[in-house]
Amino acid sequence: MEFVGEVTRWEPPNRAVIKSVEGPFRFDGSYQCEPENGGCRVTIAGDLGSFGGFFGKLADPVVTQMGVRQLRADLENLKDILESRPEADAQPSP
Repeated sequence: MEFVGEVTRWEPPNRAVIKSVEGPFRFDGSYQCEPENGGCRVTIAGDLGSFGGFFGKLADPVVTQMGVRQLRADLENLKDILESRPEADAQPSP
């Protein structure tokens, strides 16, 4: 599913808050990165809007599960990309 999002809060490099402004449903979320054991812990929180009505009662759980599955796959891909980089490239420049 595609949506257009707006960043409503930006605190590089650790935090971003977004909300959807166009798409099939409302979405608000945040991304928080914190150092942990020489790496980074990413915490993602989100709130999906409802389609509402009878259809929404049927579709909401399916859409939520699709979103969770896609997010997990995206994070695994990001992890693989970051871990495949040489150590020198992984460190920020001074």
